[in-house]
Amino acid sequence: REGSQIMQEGPRCSLRTRK
Repeated sequence: REGSQIMQEGPRCSLRTRK
């Protein structure tokens, strides 16, 4: 999933990309 790749970069960025 795309969320998995974002989690590796930073859990904070995932909240912003999730939007």
